Amino acid sequence: TTEASLTELHRVLADGAPLVVVDWSQDGAAESGPPVEERFSAQQARELLEAASFTIESAVERSETFRIVAHA
Repeated sequence: TTEASLTELHRVLADGAPLVVVDWSQDGAAESGPPVEERFSAQQARELLEAASFTIESAVERSETFRIVAHA
């Protein structure tokens, strides 16, 4: 699952190691990229990362994509 994968990623990264996620946003217009139903919103991604014990440094949303910088 996504949750288990993020938990494992957190486990194997060194303490404080950065993780940068750039992905298509579920909130986008779907003019490009995968179908909207296959995407996460920036908020969903943030919540999943926080649930896996990542600390969010920044989150930026654009029209079709988002970027989250987090630390293990």
